[in-house]
Amino acid sequence: MSRACPLFVALAEEGMTSGPIAEAVAHWYLDELLAQQHPDTLVLGCTHFPVLVEVVRSVTGPEVALVDSAATTAIALERILGREALLNAGRSPGRLQFLATDGPERFARVGSLFLHEPISARDEPG
Repeated sequence: MSRACPLFVALAEEGMTSGPIAEAVAHWYLDELLAQQHPDTLVLGCTHFPVLVEVVRSVTGPEVALVDSAATTAIALERILGREALLNAGRSPGRLQFLATDGPERFARVGSLFLHEPISARDEPG
């Protein structure tokens, strides 16, 4: 069974990843599913959802395994890059450059939540 959770995206983008509002939304989306389906595993199938894992866990309890699709995608990509000999062998660190259609300040604020480190906001690449 799948369940669309669009308010999770809004919560993540506003940095509301814990507290009573996030908990109420998690209960609203998950309580019925948990009561009717009794899943043993829940796949967090959106790039925004990993920042909500703690609030989701507070609703599901420890008996439901949570699969972070972002982490499993990163692991799969690392395997592919290794197989194709495209991994950075540590010769020099990479450089990140983010391009976004949203305003740079908002992107930096939201992106910092996901990466757990500050992102610089600039209007122009370079």
